[in-house]
Amino acid sequence: MMRQTAVVARPWPLLVVAGALLLGVFTYYDGRLFNGVASASFGGLNSQHTTARQAADPVAPQSMIDALTKAVGDVPGLNDMAVVPDGNGDGRFMVSAMVDLAEVGDGTSAASGGQQGLMNQAVDAYFKGVFGQGPLVSEAMLTFTNGDAIVGTAGLGRTEYEKMATTTMSGDLAGAMSEQKAVQDNSPNDVWFQTQ
Repeated sequence: MMRQTAVVARPWPLLVVAGALLLGVFTYYDGRLFNGVASASFGGLNSQHTTARQAADPVAPQSMIDALTKAVGDVPGLNDMAVVPDGNGDGRFMVSAMVDLAEVGDGTSAASGGQQGLMNQAVDAYFKGVFGQGPLVSEAMLTFTNGDAIVGTAGLGRTEYEKMATTTMSGDLAGAMSEQKAVQDNSPNDVWFQTQ
């Protein structure tokens, strides 16, 4: 299977829940995730299509996964990260991760200033860390949970990151993302930051 996961050490039941949530997020935002699954798994995929898709979507090198894990490993509450082909056949990747605010906050609602501040800090650290690892990452996503509930999502493509980093960011990436019109088209032009 094309999906690779780099996990920051956490208890295994939490990883099962986080993995299920990540799978749902991937499916919701990018239905192309399953295009490279081997035909034996679902029986309905043409093996010729699968072979061509696997050739177009390479596996992320372990050195890249290690660098990404190190770059975002200090983001408070980060408990799962996945690196998958971006689906465009360009040899680049999408990185997605989850942050559980219940692990770093005091259990109050995501609307409170404290948890909003935690989300802002995580957005700044995560996207700077991911895009600082070189051009192989074309887009990245971050999902916030508070226990079992999803309380926010953020996504950013490399093109938008570079625009904000050079023109409008002023050291506050979360603020710059919040001010942009949301774009969610699975491309380097993606930008959104939504919380409940």
